[in-house]
Amino acid sequence: MVWKKLWALQLPPKVKVFAWKLAHNSLATQSNKAPRRMVNQSMSDMWGSGGVEDGHHAVLTCPHARTLRSAMRKFWKLPSEDKLSYAGFEWLLQLIDNNEAKIMGYLILILWRSWFVCNELTHSTGVRRT
Repeated sequence: MVWKKLWALQLPPKVKVFAWKLAHNSLATQSNKAPRRMVNQSMSDMWGSGGVEDGHHAVLTCPHARTLRSAMRKFWKLPSEDKLSYAGFEWLLQLIDNNEAKIMGYLILILWRSWFVCNELTHSTGVRRT
């Protein structure tokens, strides 16, 4: 059972909750705020690429997240980039199910840190930047 694997990871509770929200597409991304009229658009201001900022983009495909993973691969074993491609809404659950707990713990910590930094940039200046 994948959910048991997630909750059994040796991570702080707030990081596990983040992973749960990411898996359920319930992070406070631009694409989730737009339908609630909490933002004017569902496009990402941070990357200037005109792409939709959803959870997958925010923690995996944005330049900051890629750079962080690349740097951390020098210290931690992580899934290869080709394994992190979007495979439907259950992409994170598939990763958890198909990797060792230690590797997933490292990856989820990096995903959480990417999300944390993204939010810090958004809320400290009001504009997202890389």
